[in-house]
Amino acid sequence: MWYLFNKSQQNGAIFRQKIELWNELERVLRSRFRSTTHVFGSTLNGFGTSESDMDLCMFKGENSNKKTRDDVRLLAEVRRAIRYPAIVL
Repeated sequence: MWYLFNKSQQNGAIFRQKIELWNELERVLRSRFRSTTHVFGSTLNGFGTSESDMDLCMFKGENSNKKTRDDVRLLAEVRRAIRYPAIVL
């Protein structure tokens, strides 16, 4: 078991890539939606593998976009902002 864990454990380069992605997401989401994000789970607790995802939680700011009527709509807007970052929403 220990061998398998060590063999597939997330290395420093992958960890740095995930943190860089998180920083970029934070920048985009903070500027467009006045929100913050937090990473949790295996990426940070040391149990992440080279193929693990990155768990993110997004917190809406108090002055968040007033056009957003519900969280599903907000997530749809976030998805568009991530897929098409050059387009101003």
